[in-house]
Amino acid sequence: MAQETTFTNTHKLQGGATAIATADLDDDGDIDVLSTSYTSNSIIWHVNDGRGGFATVHTIDDTINKPSAVAAADFNGDGHMDVISTSADNSQFQLYAGDSTGNFSKTTFNTTYSGGIFSIATGTINSDAVADLLIASTSDDRVEWFRYSDEFTAQAVVISVGLNGVRSIATADMDNDSDTDVLSASFYDFSIRWHENDGSGYFTEHHVVFDEANGPIAVAAADVDKDGNMDVLSASFYGESIHYHQNEGDGSFTTHVIDSNAIGATAVAAADIDDDGDIDLLSSSYHENTIFWYENDESGAFVQRHTIYDNAQSATAIAIADFDKDDDVDVLSASVGDDSSRWYENDLRTLSETEEEILEATVVQYPNPTSDTLYLRYPSASNVDYGLFDRNGRFLGAYSKTGKEHRFDVSGLSKGMYFLKATSDGVTNDYYRFLVN
Repeated sequence: MAQETTFTNTHKLQGGATAIATADLDDDGDIDVLSTSYTSNSIIWHVNDGRGGFATVHTIDDTINKPSAVAAADFNGDGHMDVISTSADNSQFQLYAGDSTGNFSKTTFNTTYSGGIFSIATGTINSDAVADLLIASTSDDRVEWFRYSDEFTAQAVVISVGLNGVRSIATADMDNDSDTDVLSASFYDFSIRWHENDGSGYFTEHHVVFDEANGPIAVAAADVDKDGNMDVLSASFYGESIHYHQNEGDGSFTTHVIDSNAIGATAVAAADIDDDGDIDLLSSSYHENTIFWYENDESGAFVQRHTIYDNAQSATAIAIADFDKDDDVDVLSASVGDDSSRWYENDLRTLSETEEEILEATVVQYPNPTSDTLYLRYPSASNVDYGLFDRNGRFLGAYSKTGKEHRFDVSGLSKGMYFLKATSDGVTNDYYRFLVN
């Protein structure tokens, strides 16, 4: 049976949010939320009551000026989650060793960076099976990792330097050799790279996209096309776009534009939102104040953009987890404009047979808005004649299309609203409205 996904319930968490993370901090089997707040200089733990209620809030630390990033992992190997935080105001990071009961023991570590730390990640980088810390220093154009086996006291190991304005890092096994590789997005040299781990924590740099990403601000990894290779996802702030970089398995990547109208894109993530067995994408928009998800049609084509929430003022971050334990994927966001974090409840439900028949008979139009190509996908092969009109009803051209997927080149059209009049055997079937941006 087909599924329908809606996000009808929005839950605002207490306390502010500039950065967010998820983890089971109290070992009770549900997913809690970590957030940071510039307003209160705080690292905040939102305790999940098991049903998605976050009424209980603990302040882990309220002395961090402009806390900029937060993450959780079991660094010391005691079976309990620990917390890491950084600041936009200095080059230190803090480790809060947790005991699952709400007690955290804080240790502050100094680094040699010349500015604040905006992006961190965790992963097992060498072969000691202990979580390590990765830091991207935007001011120093470098990515490094710190060994917890040295209790973070030894000199950092360099992953890569010369990453002009590196703003985002992520970890994944990109080459299927069972170790943790690193992804980076460099804001000012318009490049996305992956850094190949040799298994012992030393890295070789490779390009995913070089000098073409136009302000990449976020990067993530997922096997979008289900070929066994980890693909790369990116959000470009200046380019106002979301991309999927398909890993061909031979070291090369093919870039696909998922959204060319992601105005002020700030974050990207991946999950099976509609529980149909494929990977969907999510993004946040700083200028549109909106959280979106993009529906994968099971072939790696993202046929429709859905709005989850459109009032997340200056949205900066997204995360995914099943907060209410109903076996579907919920979404979490942070927005600095209203200093808030929210989670959006996925109301996934199974369609009735009648609803499924209607869905299967629906013509899918994507992407909309578009800047170059528009598609209409029919349930079965169709012969259709089209007339193109502008918003004033002026006729602009005629087309005849066959097959299931009808493609239209609209790159020569000026920005604005247009209509396609679809006719079969002389009978008008429908009008399709689209926006060129």
